[in-house]
Amino acid sequence: MMKPSFILFSLLVHNAFCRILQFEPEMPSVSTIDGLRTARTVTLSKPLCVLPTGHMIELLVVQGNVTPIATNLDGTYQATKGGATGPYRAARFANPECTSSSFTPSTDPTKIQTLIDRYFIRVGSDTQCLSGGTAQSVPCNAPLNENVNYRFKYVARDPITFILRDETVWSKPITLLQVQDPARIITWPGARTGGMVVLTTLLVIILFLLLCAFVAFLWRTNRFAEKSSLLRPTESQYRTHQKNPVFVEDTYAEVTENQGAQPEEQQRYSTATPTPSV
Repeated sequence: MMKPSFILFSLLVHNAFCRILQFEPEMPSVSTIDGLRTARTVTLSKPLCVLPTGHMIELLVVQGNVTPIATNLDGTYQATKGGATGPYRAARFANPECTSSSFTPSTDPTKIQTLIDRYFIRVGSDTQCLSGGTAQSVPCNAPLNENVNYRFKYVARDPITFILRDETVWSKPITLLQVQDPARIITWPGARTGGMVVLTTLLVIILFLLLCAFVAFLWRTNRFAEKSSLLRPTESQYRTHQKNPVFVEDTYAEVTENQGAQPEEQQRYSTATPTPSV
């Protein structure tokens, strides 16, 4: 059992060498990144220009219903039951260089992930943390529990001695989303709201009227085409007579002979000499 004198000495050393900075980890206020808070993960802004450069930064996680929060900041995921009994170390990264520029999405696909990793950290993104006994490793960024609120803290440690140097205050509770059970999703029409039923009915009626109008249009078009074909006169091609070459030649020869046999003009006509009246 740990002696009270050793615990008191540890607290004195912690208070003597560690500064508490009034900085609360929080979700980034950007609308260009989707899924900042899901049922198993949450994205936080990194402490840029807050903790000293050159130190190793660790992210601590604890469930929001844990009170009071233990001062022991060396817990593991398995020992704290995923933050249910105390804080555990979820992630570790080098302190990024201080920059005054805010996050600006890049149009270059090869730079997007690099920029996101520079400015943000996704808590609960390591799906392999609990497999193969790796939960004993530190840190362990295992997926979080849905519909549970968590609090977060950044601490700065010396990269060589691993002594705690600076820490931030705990964040406000952040509640993860809850995934709806697919078995509880109601799909039968009776559970729809009155507005949805009315809207569906109106859409069906409009579709039916449009279909009737289209059928009527086709019927009228067909009837008009039939009437036009009945009123149009029928064109017929026929010959009134047929020329007979033999008949034409005989007729022409006969006419020619008759013209040759006719008497002259003076022979064909005789003039009567008038009788003088007494």
